Amino acid sequence: MRKTAVLIAFAITAGLSGPSLASDDTSREGDAKGRALGEAAIKAKLSEGGYSVRKVQPGIGHYDVKATDNSGAKVDLDVNPRTGEIMKPAENGDKP
Repeated sequence: MRKTAVLIAFAITAGLSGPSLASDDTSREGDAKGRALGEAAIKAKLSEGGYSVRKVQPGIGHYDVKATDNSGAKVDLDVNPRTGEIMKPAENGDKP
């Protein structure tokens, strides 16, 4: 009896959580499962924006990117890992 109750509870929980995992959000990029873009894709996306990328490192919730902008200035950028868009200039207090 106890096993039956546990199995029923599990089946109900699994059935209710399944639809919530699906997403209709097609505005984000990345792969089909919503994972982060790779380093090559990040470099390509920033190159389109006029940046010359020197280094890409994974951060917490973003990529830390060291690059040179189209005027030749060195910049540190925080980049969205799913879209490749610049979130903001890095705020680490260090000069690039």
